[in-house]
Amino acid sequence: MPTRRLLSFTAVRVFFGRWGPALALMILILISSAQPKLPPPDGDPAAVYFSGLIPIFAGLWEVLLKKTAHVLMYGLLAALYMRGLTGSGMDARRAGYLSVVLAFLYALTDELHQGSVPGRTASGIDIGLDFTGATLATLFMRRRQARDPGRRAERQS
Repeated sequence: MPTRRLLSFTAVRVFFGRWGPALALMILILISSAQPKLPPPDGDPAAVYFSGLIPIFAGLWEVLLKKTAHVLMYGLLAALYMRGLTGSGMDARRAGYLSVVLAFLYALTDELHQGSVPGRTASGIDIGLDFTGATLATLFMRRRQARDPGRRAERQS
């Protein structure tokens, strides 16, 4: 009697081709949020230094860079979710909504995790920025697909 494989190599390759980038970004976000925020060396509040793998900047630069990163990273995450969902056959409208929901849920869990990291706190503002980035990216992706529906069909064939 021949043995049956549960997953073929092709199925695994297709899965990671669709979902690997999103999984990789989720891991990167998790590693980033797991970095502790340590006080500046020598007590100099104007110093730029690394706390774990994350650079810490002085004053307003810290806020601007970190908040912008939230919008961009979760926008990219939602776009990668949408890529995986539409590549799996889901229509763009439904994939867009689900992408925002998935990115929002990941943002919630990430902030809860971050609240347990020394020197870090969970922030509702960050979750709002994450949601904003996910929504903007999804709207951009849907608009782009609506303008060029043939492009998506070409890539799938």
